[in-house]
Amino acid sequence: MDRADTETRIYGGLLLGAALLSAFTAAHHPTTAVHALPAVLASLAAQAGLIAGIHGALLLIFVVELVGFYGFARRLGLARPLPAAGMILLGLGTAAMVGAAAINGFAVPAFAARYPNLQPGDAPAVVAMLRMSWALNQALASIGAVAWGGALLAWSAELTLRRGLLRAMGIGGIAIGAVIAGGIASAAIRLDVGGFILVTALMSAWAAGAALLMLSGRLVPR
Repeated sequence: MDRADTETRIYGGLLLGAALLSAFTAAHHPTTAVHALPAVLASLAAQAGLIAGIHGALLLIFVVELVGFYGFARRLGLARPLPAAGMILLGLGTAAMVGAAAINGFAVPAFAARYPNLQPGDAPAVVAMLRMSWALNQALASIGAVAWGGALLAWSAELTLRRGLLRAMGIGGIAIGAVIAGGIASAAIRLDVGGFILVTALMSAWAAGAALLMLSGRLVPR
């Protein structure tokens, strides 16, 4: 086994591990079942450690996944337009998702903890801030998800130029990328907890397939 093959398997292992962990961690994303403002703030403050832990883990996993996908794109051939475009889109998407996770995972719980005894006069400002935080989170998460879908479309289009299993992976990736990017762009998929889990699961499924191609030695440069 030459050095290139060894490095490809390392990247593949990182990508496979990140894909499996991201789906598992996203499925444990905390939610709140209360709606009254004081109860919402109390719930966020009480779960601050768990919320930060889940989002922190997701941030780390996304970074590892980014590294693994770099190895995938490099194996496809970063000098080629489609693999390069996919890598740029994935980087953009990951950066946007980091911003979204920072808002909901760290900023909002910290903000909620500042109001253990909400005063009536503070309620309008608190509601406005929470709504703005949600809007920012949704904007960044939507940009991230669309960019992720675009990355899969670019890489999958490159794979359809190959034969056999690689081409089948490309066709499947085009379908997944279109569902993610098109679903978010058309508002058919809303990035609440359920929508985020769906997007992460689809992304993770394709990432796991890409990782297995790398680990099996089937992914070779053209």
